[in-house]
Amino acid sequence: MVRNYNYILLLVIGFFSCSENTPEADTNESLADTLKTEIETSDLSSLIRPDQNLTMGEAYSDTLIFQEYETEYDYWYARFQLSNGESIYLAYNEDIPNTLKGSTFLVEWKIDTFYEAAEYEEIYFSERMISFDIINKADQFEGYLSDFLKAYSRRPDDLITGYIHEAEGLYSAYNPGAMCVLGHLDAPSTEKFISWDCVISDQMPEGHWCDEFEGVEEGLYYEDILMTDLPEYAKFDEDGELLFSTPKLSIDSELQGLKKVQVVSENSMRRLYFFKTGDFWYFWIEDLCDCSA
Repeated sequence: MVRNYNYILLLVIGFFSCSENTPEADTNESLADTLKTEIETSDLSSLIRPDQNLTMGEAYSDTLIFQEYETEYDYWYARFQLSNGESIYLAYNEDIPNTLKGSTFLVEWKIDTFYEAAEYEEIYFSERMISFDIINKADQFEGYLSDFLKAYSRRPDDLITGYIHEAEGLYSAYNPGAMCVLGHLDAPSTEKFISWDCVISDQMPEGHWCDEFEGVEEGLYYEDILMTDLPEYAKFDEDGELLFSTPKLSIDSELQGLKKVQVVSENSMRRLYFFKTGDFWYFWIEDLCDCSA
């Protein structure tokens, strides 16, 4: 976060601690007015407009690339990427879904006054977002994957159910022997199978997962696929006969997209499949089969 100037509020507190009816109080009010004037007339700047002197409280509009929304600090911030690759944090009190990561925002913002709790409370200036419009919505899948990963890693299991299509359900493929068998799941056995800070990339790694992608950075790598690209799985029909087929979706006519995610991790080489319908992505198949199948 950018802080242009710091002032110790102890001075301000001291100004008003005396009785308003004393000469000292008049002096303190005068000093407080002086401090206020100094704050409002200081040269203010921002990484968004580094070559411009800014005015406290005045609204500015700029185009920024949204990165993520963070709530781990005293203030909640929307982090944006500048054209030079640097990050800028703008305070904003309303949640912005991280599925919008990479989207282009037209941001209205201003320089505002902030307070940091310390032994002596400090005042500083920084950027605050007033409002935003989405100019260009990026492929939401990367942000979706980031949120999905956290939901998959946590218990209780009902956190992950929001990522599963109610009608289509969830399937898991595993190999109890030499075959990769597909079965229906009510919910996956949630676990943290990879770091939340891992790479998420739309470029598939070179090599084959049976070779554990030697030299490839740990992460989630995804690509667009067609229904015909899905692998064949073994499945027993109602009569107990073993069949091999690719999975089907009953909403095939409403399908807006299908993606394969290759997990590259020391502890997991699973494949995950997601489909999109009604402008939402859904977790559909987790393929846990190893190379013996």
